[in-house]
Amino acid sequence: MSTLENQVQALAALLEGEPFQALSIEDGSGLPLSGSAGLILESETAATLGGPGLPSARLLLYSSAPANGPADAVRLLGDDLDSLSGPAPFAQAVVLHGPRITSEVFYQFLQRHKRLLDQPGFMVKSMKSDIWCRADKPRAQAGLASVSRGFLSRVHAAFPEVDSIELWWITGHRDLVARLADLSSRTEDALTAIKSGVWKDRGFDYKSCQLAGHCGECGDKKTCASVRQMEAKIKLKRRREAAARQTPAA
Repeated sequence: MSTLENQVQALAALLEGEPFQALSIEDGSGLPLSGSAGLILESETAATLGGPGLPSARLLLYSSAPANGPADAVRLLGDDLDSLSGPAPFAQAVVLHGPRITSEVFYQFLQRHKRLLDQPGFMVKSMKSDIWCRADKPRAQAGLASVSRGFLSRVHAAFPEVDSIELWWITGHRDLVARLADLSSRTEDALTAIKSGVWKDRGFDYKSCQLAGHCGECGDKKTCASVRQMEAKIKLKRRREAAARQTPAA
């Protein structure tokens, strides 16, 4: 049983009764699914979701209970990309369904979410519960149904354990986005516990992992050595920069 079932139920209760539009993902046409957006400049942007000064929320969950149906479901509350009049408050909620989904599978999904969502014409930036997206003109005209098709296709290809996906897009609706952000914040402890459990199953407690050298508690000696090398290079670079600032100009 998923440790996030309570959060899944809380999300359902929060969105119950909201007037949503079901987006069709049956049409496989549109922009290619492979590749990423790269950098979309502000001058190239046709639609902005979230961003500086705007509330945003990213809520990623999973449930071991069977979904209501075998098919993916995509729902939109608010305006689609081609109808936005300016930057909008934004939230994305994703629930993976399937009894074969383990904490390890879900943790891998958390790590890869941004790369799976970032597509040609749709740039994604995220940090913990915040998310910010930009769409160029072709992607905005194709709409969030096109973005959803690419995202869902990638998730299923990467994680065959996922039977179905429930995907919510919320644009505008500042108060609802704020409530989703609060739920996402209250989910952080559960996500941290999942991460701790995954790393413990791998052989060590990541919270106590130090950069002083391989502690012998796990078999990942090569990774420890690489981390120490990177840390040494960073310290050397900082010392050189500090020395350069103290050297008087000729």
